[in-house]
Amino acid sequence: MGNISNKYWMDGELFAAWGYYFKDNNYLKNNIQLFVDKYLSITLKYGINLPSLVAENNAFDINFLRKSFNASDKILIDLLLKKGYSNKLDKYITTSFIFFKNDKNEITGAINKELEFFTKIADIDGISLGSYYIGLRTNAFFSILESWNSNGEQVFIDNSELAYLNTTRLNSYIRDLTILMFEFCDNEFAFSDEHPTYDKNGKSELYDGIYLLIKGEVLFYEDIYELLSEEHKYKPFEQIQVELDDTNYKKYLKSSGGR
Repeated sequence: MGNISNKYWMDGELFAAWGYYFKDNNYLKNNIQLFVDKYLSITLKYGINLPSLVAENNAFDINFLRKSFNASDKILIDLLLKKGYSNKLDKYITTSFIFFKNDKNEITGAINKELEFFTKIADIDGISLGSYYIGLRTNAFFSILESWNSNGEQVFIDNSELAYLNTTRLNSYIRDLTILMFEFCDNEFAFSDEHPTYDKNGKSELYDGIYLLIKGEVLFYEDIYELLSEEHKYKPFEQIQVELDDTNYKKYLKSSGGR
């Protein structure tokens, strides 16, 4: 693996946060295996927040992961929060599959322990989930990166090439994760833009609703997947199928007037 050329990326306490707050978790308790199956399917389908319970040969083995998590005494803690180690990959599986540019300006991809793109926090009591949120800790998913050069001067970097590969998957992941959470619980949802940047009309330059903008528009992975070259396609997207019930999510959108 080549060195990661991430000198323009910035880490922050939080750039954005998506929070899910559960009122009643009986349905989740009674259907925990189905929840685990769908949660794993989403994380592996998009390569975002990959599960951390791994062994040497199973980083992408959904059947092994499903069996391991469902056998746990603290299913949700292991599934949502715990960090694990893979001797085969020699990396922590804690964040996501990410495309990046190496020192030769070539696009490649990896799971890397040094890229802590997300923070994950949950209020869990056994298999009872009170709240769960993921926070974006880096600007690496924005199509324009704000940073400083060696002279201390502010510079803006066009990151849209990588945003098409990564941010589209993040948008699809956020959408499906939110639908999943609403499917299993009578819950509330909140999005927080912790790093606001507005244009002269007062509109966010980074977000549209809960999704990240790419050159001013919201794109999902299915919008651009067929346009990508084979080496830049994240293959689990087409290999993993997951059925989500968006009934409760649509009710929430209607009541909140959201997107």
